[in-house]
Amino acid sequence: MIGSAGRKRVGQKVASPDELNWDLLRRYGQVTRHRSYSEAARAIGVQRSTVGQWVLELEAEFGCKLIHRHPGGPEFALTPDGAALRRWLVVAEAHLSRLLGGQSENDIKQDDWRYVEDALVLLSHANRRRQR
Repeated sequence: MIGSAGRKRVGQKVASPDELNWDLLRRYGQVTRHRSYSEAARAIGVQRSTVGQWVLELEAEFGCKLIHRHPGGPEFALTPDGAALRRWLVVAEAHLSRLLGGQSENDIKQDDWRYVEDALVLLSHANRRRQR
């Protein structure tokens, strides 16, 4: 996990797939199932400030804004990058569930593993191009 002293700032080097904090991705998926940080915090069982910190840390990992909080309002909206990441997480979660769902080796397609790996590489490359 990125500590406050080691936090990357938006515009700095984006984490590679090997460096990516998978726990933050899982948490982001949980948060985006809700309409506000407060609602997400209640559902997950943490403080609202913790949810905000998770989002800030993942934004630092990817080097882009993922969630836009409405000033004075409790709800948030996903940015285009945030929505793209959310869509990818839904698909990746489905692939991983299939892979880990007790299916026999014959039922698991190599394409499922390749999809997950390729998607991470593409996300990383897209963010590097955006930084230029």
